[in-house]
Amino acid sequence: MQASPAKIIARYRIQCAPHQAASLARAMAWEQTVEVVESVVSAQLRERVVGEVIDLQQARDGSHLTTISYHAYLASDQIGQLFNLAYGNVSLYPQVRLEQLSIPDELADAIGGPRLGSAGIRELLGIHERPLLATVLKPRGESIAYFQRLARDFILGGGDVLKDDQNLVEKDFELFRQRVTGTAEAIEQATQKTGRPCLYFPHVTGAGDDLKRRLALIKSLRLQGVLLCPWVMGLGHCQQLTSDFELAYMAHPALAGSFTRPAQHGVAPAVLYGTLLRLAGADISIFPGHGGRITSQETTCERIQHALTDPLGGCLPSLPSPAGGKHLDLIPEMLDEYGADAMLLIGGALLAHGPDLQASTREYQAVIQARYPGRYTPLKPTATAHSEALVLKAQAGPGWPQRPQTVYKTSQDLPHANASRTELIGAAHQTNFELRYFELQPGGFTSHERHWHTHVIIGVRGTGQLQIGSRQQVLSAHDIAYVPPNSAHQLRNDSDAVFGFYCLVDRHRDKPVAAQE
Repeated sequence: MQASPAKIIARYRIQCAPHQAASLARAMAWEQTVEVVESVVSAQLRERVVGEVIDLQQARDGSHLTTISYHAYLASDQIGQLFNLAYGNVSLYPQVRLEQLSIPDELADAIGGPRLGSAGIRELLGIHERPLLATVLKPRGESIAYFQRLARDFILGGGDVLKDDQNLVEKDFELFRQRVTGTAEAIEQATQKTGRPCLYFPHVTGAGDDLKRRLALIKSLRLQGVLLCPWVMGLGHCQQLTSDFELAYMAHPALAGSFTRPAQHGVAPAVLYGTLLRLAGADISIFPGHGGRITSQETTCERIQHALTDPLGGCLPSLPSPAGGKHLDLIPEMLDEYGADAMLLIGGALLAHGPDLQASTREYQAVIQARYPGRYTPLKPTATAHSEALVLKAQAGPGWPQRPQTVYKTSQDLPHANASRTELIGAAHQTNFELRYFELQPGGFTSHERHWHTHVIIGVRGTGQLQIGSRQQVLSAHDIAYVPPNSAHQLRNDSDAVFGFYCLVDRHRDKPVAAQE
């Protein structure tokens, strides 16, 4: 017996006169699938494509609840198309609200869901038995030093997760780099003191290469995640970006109120903050919790939590994050409501709680840990910084007895030949740069690659050829070259003698990828 095709089940609340309900529900099913008059659609197409009204009831408040099924293949295994199929054109209809959305397991698995999920986020922190405490780096306009101090004090007070405010947006990449790098350095220093990690999610927005450059910076800083606004940038776009850069994804609800707040229109919060964002890969979903400056009903929050954590094909559960001006007095109520399975996002209320952020954070965390006395996994020890001046005396060659010469790369994923490298100044010294020395034997060449971090190359001995894009340039001793971000480049030695050069790069940098020919 042949299995029935998988179906997406959508339930809508519609406001109309009783005699119009059946025709409106039927019109919605056609609108969402073929968007043409019935007379031009063949019987075969009706069977394979057109949505089917499978239930219609009048509710006590006089509205009507209609359930429509759609063939799952119409979502094309894409989160954006799923949303479009469920609510695209009918969002233009007056007083139609998407109340529930049921997804077959095979479609949920195809779209993907979170990469880490709530368990993965907890594993990064070593916290498994209690809610997480998060705060927000804001407001926009403050100095980098301010954000560094805020991050440091929150961590020293026992905080777990930091995120940028969604309004922290720099037009200039260099300003973004300075702020995020400075904040990351302050976090690293504070976590070394506490002996346990704190996750930082910088906010990234924009488009094209500039957006990818910012994500590459976050990855190069060895940060674990990013804050995105999916209702601004697009569900599928956010999902693809965080997958490409292998970053955890915290979803911010900016603009979501335009869907959820109309009482007789839009999309139910559990569908928007729960089902859709979880399918789209959000490891953490921020939403307005009950009470505070921005609030939702308790039943609404419960439904959101269930949508983020209940079985959904093979999708991992996402971490619910109630937010919206939640002050200290609300914490016991939030613990009752969400239990251990949540990240409590306390932003402005925590900053305004008192002049000492460390003390305020400890006070909030004490309320949580009194109910959930979880344990921490300590940080692994890291290399100790060199605090003394260092001089590397060169031998003829050149060469440095304290620094062994190694192979250029151990893998041939990016082809290269007859090349070696010597690490001179770098990560062990906790500088913001690394200085390496390379040698190419006759006929040798480096990888033809591109990446977002920059290079400075200084000729030392012999001659070589530097290719940047389509441009070729001969380099000799004491010549200096700058390689801009994302520029395809390669060094070759076509001479009969060794070509040696220094290369200066960022300490925190992205992984090179093959340059397209």
